[in-house]
Amino acid sequence: MRRNQPPSATGCLAESEAVAYVEGRLTADEQARATLHLDGCDACGWLISELARATPPADLVRADDGEADLVLVPGRRVGRYVVGDRLGSGGMGVVYSAYDPELDRRVALKVVNPGLAHDPGARARLLLEARAMARLSHPGVVPIHDVHVLGGDHVVLAMEMVDGQDARQWLLEARPGWREVLEVLMPAGRGLAAAHAAGIVHRDIKPANLFLGRDRRARITDFGLARTEPPRDEIAETAADDRSEDT
Repeated sequence: MRRNQPPSATGCLAESEAVAYVEGRLTADEQARATLHLDGCDACGWLISELARATPPADLVRADDGEADLVLVPGRRVGRYVVGDRLGSGGMGVVYSAYDPELDRRVALKVVNPGLAHDPGARARLLLEARAMARLSHPGVVPIHDVHVLGGDHVVLAMEMVDGQDARQWLLEARPGWREVLEVLMPAGRGLAAAHAAGIVHRDIKPANLFLGRDRRARITDFGLARTEPPRDEIAETAADDRSEDT
């Protein structure tokens, strides 16, 4: 719980380092060291929290056609999250790093690709992805924390930040044998089974949509093309009812 007044102890992080931490501009090693220090330092925790609260919100700017485009600028806020660097993009979404000052953790923010920002279908798929991920709680699936809608129709997903690489990169760089591949990717397979049991069909499973953390645990992400169906237990009950009616 954050304090309303500065702690009496002198902060160990310089303000420039704290600002860089909030804005996601530290290297992975610098960020890891700062996070470890913040776990035990109230003074630095207070400084980080105050900097995050002072951060201005994300902008909605007008495009040439008069439509409002969402601009995620490092150092700006989306809800309580402070935007960091752009991490990458896919066919439909762009992912940014971010900092959650309330829970003192890094998260990932996903928004619709700028070219699809005004496509109702793209926004609907992003919301579908959020709902599909929210139905699952499994170590083999990237969990979603929150959803924000800015300017009336700009959807932003906040999800777990997986510090690592996707399975495609890992396979190309590490060239693992099949036994290692099986061991590392098995958690994602169990996550997929859990999704099917919950009535969610991913429909886009590929190495680029599996992320490996530093713990080498694979997690499924990108449920943008998912289809929802009744959970397996409901299907089994319906089938049993149908059989009983036939007898």
